[in-house]
Amino acid sequence: MKKIAFPRICIPVITLGGALVNHALLLMATLLIILITNHPVTWLILWVPVLTMALLVFAAALGLVLGVINVFVRDVGQVMNVVLQLWFWMTPIVYVADVLPEQFQRVVAFNPVAPVIQGYQNVLLFQQMPPFVRLGLLLVGSLVFLGLALYMFRKAAPELVDVL
Repeated sequence: MKKIAFPRICIPVITLGGALVNHALLLMATLLIILITNHPVTWLILWVPVLTMALLVFAAALGLVLGVINVFVRDVGQVMNVVLQLWFWMTPIVYVADVLPEQFQRVVAFNPVAPVIQGYQNVLLFQQMPPFVRLGLLLVGSLVFLGLALYMFRKAAPELVDVL
């Protein structure tokens, strides 16, 4: 990579683009299943791009922060494999949070990805509006986190200041 001149900020952008394509394909498969099962699709489906962008901003911020930390602490990659596995099961993806006991619902409420997943469930399955307040908090927190990530990126690699 040192012999090719390109802005290094392209690496996370390409990674996010690939993840976005994967997400779009899985979303299309989900919509196909919804249509095959004759589940009603309402105008609320227009919230799906908003939910996707909220998830994308959060993922970008988290990925950039962890990427910069990984430069200095090499064990971040190995630890994140375990953390992501636990995080998956603490996110109401394969279950609805309402089926959990009350004390576990409070734990799931602290999960930053839970409002996005619950928003997808509300919009696609239950024909309800997404949780606006929690989504707004996630989006604001993600933008702050993204600002922190870009600040850390600039401090870790000052030669890239002109590129950003």
